[in-house]
Amino acid sequence: MELFGRITSFNVQKVLWLLEELGINYELVELGGRFGGLDTENFQQLNPMKKVPVLIDGERHIWESHTIMRYLIAEYSPQLWC
Repeated sequence: MELFGRITSFNVQKVLWLLEELGINYELVELGGRFGGLDTENFQQLNPMKKVPVLIDGERHIWESHTIMRYLIAEYSPQLWC
């Protein structure tokens, strides 16, 4: 699992917090801000809005922090889903 974003982004921090709480192994790929990379064609294919965070889980790629968080809970901790 890969999370694209920068640690200084509040929306990325929310997703990082949940990944840690759920004990999910992931790799943070720093993009955005001083890291750049949001205007590349590859990233635009993941998120046409050119914003972070973006989560890649296998064949799935999900963007928008709240959508990512809902996905993680539903997929990896369904007992928390309300």
